[in-house]
Amino acid sequence: MLSPKAAFDGPPVEKMILAPGAMSCTISDMAVSSPLPGRPFWPGRTELMGAAEPASTPVANLRVLQPVAAPLLLEQQRRRKAHVSLGLALADMLGLGFAIVLAAIVVSPTGIHGEDGAIGAVVTMLVWLGVASTLGHYDADARRRPNRSLGIGGMVVMLSAITWGIVMFTMIMPDVGTPSTPFLVAYTGFAVPLIWGIREATLALYRRTKALMQRVVILGAGDVGQLVARKIQNHPEYGFELMGLVDDAPRERRLDLAELKLLGSPSDLWEIVAENGVERVIVAFSSKETKETLATIRQLAANGIHIDIVPRLFEAIPPRSRLDEVEGITLVTAPATPGRRKGYRLGKRAFDLVVAGAMLLIAAPLFAFIAWRVRADSPGPIFFRQTRCGEGMREFTSRKFRTMRTGTSMTAHKDYIAASMSSTIAPESDGLFKLTQHDAITKSGAWLRKTSLDELPQLINVLRGDMSLVGPRPCIPYETEFFEAHHFERFSVPAGLTGLWQTAARAHVTFKEAPELDVAYARSCSFTFDLRLLLSTPGSILSRGNTR
Repeated sequence: MLSPKAAFDGPPVEKMILAPGAMSCTISDMAVSSPLPGRPFWPGRTELMGAAEPASTPVANLRVLQPVAAPLLLEQQRRRKAHVSLGLALADMLGLGFAIVLAAIVVSPTGIHGEDGAIGAVVTMLVWLGVASTLGHYDADARRRPNRSLGIGGMVVMLSAITWGIVMFTMIMPDVGTPSTPFLVAYTGFAVPLIWGIREATLALYRRTKALMQRVVILGAGDVGQLVARKIQNHPEYGFELMGLVDDAPRERRLDLAELKLLGSPSDLWEIVAENGVERVIVAFSSKETKETLATIRQLAANGIHIDIVPRLFEAIPPRSRLDEVEGITLVTAPATPGRRKGYRLGKRAFDLVVAGAMLLIAAPLFAFIAWRVRADSPGPIFFRQTRCGEGMREFTSRKFRTMRTGTSMTAHKDYIAASMSSTIAPESDGLFKLTQHDAITKSGAWLRKTSLDELPQLINVLRGDMSLVGPRPCIPYETEFFEAHHFERFSVPAGLTGLWQTAARAHVTFKEAPELDVAYARSCSFTFDLRLLLSTPGSILSRGNTR
């Protein structure tokens, strides 16, 4: 477990700075607490943010950025947010417009046409814009999840509410034609994937535009700071441009962070923020004393800088935790593990049976083709069978398409796991836990691994009840020899065909970090969370390549 090595004198920073109205977010599902976004500084303002300690942090000792820095920073933020918000709004309008046209074509001649259709389309778009804007779905910096697109569930709820609102409107307006039920069904069916897809394409375009990315520095270059840095570098979808680390006593740099700059000491943070146009600072256990760090955080927030704080014991805080407060003291509340909920389990199992059965039927021709390719490439069985551990550490036989020549030793795999327990090891470039014996990989095995099609036979395990569609990675029994005590929480839920580490980290995570993501899933699993991970899997496969 990655534990902060630095010790502070006095209370933890997160206790002293987090305001009761703060919000929580995650970086690759690593819990991070955020105070309220920084308010702009203006001359003469010296108030402190959060729970102040006047005696230990006198107002006379406060420093501020150069007067010109804050206005320039605010203008930079305003332009970026305006571009992103406008782009997302236009993406929604485009998706809704296409959905209305397609629905009218499909249900013609009963669909909405002419003047009535134009009125309905305009009303729909205006209502959507108003609701989405009110709910903050166009706020580029409000949340930092694996993507900032409106969730599928949220889209369905919003579309349903808007659709029925339009129906009620047309019922009380006799001069406006009421849309037919087939049109409403077709419209909703087209709008959900269109809006989601166009939003994703819009965000992907923004991620390639440096001017629209938010510049970030990490205060702290220890184990935790470097862990956060890796997660940011591996996830461009967050829209962060990582400028570097700030620390006066950094730990030895990880191999995969060798090119990341050490920008200076925490005492130089003001100059670093001003010179680099930084909009966001992530506090990750700097070696600086608590009082100095606290004063710096408060002043940065007062100058319009967004502050994120990695809380102590973050390993015990699930991503879907919430913030509470007791008389001004902020508490991070970790909800009870929902793995034993009967309703969730029954619904999950029913969903697994329906979807896995349908996928097996649809993929039957692909199964036959892959089986032929595997057999044609090298002698041996079509399937690779291996003992894995599922829920409750029950062992079962996992089935995958064979991607390596028969007789390949698994010793290298076990050696890699042992070596990866070192915090300085960099993940292999060709995928998590992949054996690098390229001469043993068959011709078809290379593309099967890259596309994860070698795991299709595990749908049989899903039907048998050994696995679920979504859950922790089914581990090999000897891997548990390297687990820490809390890692065994992953066995409280069924193993999955896909899961949190496959979508959030994939090839960018070491064995030391992967169990943490599995535990995070076990503590936070829900049907909507499962659906989000399932829908994110194809994009993760296409964008990041190999898996185990």
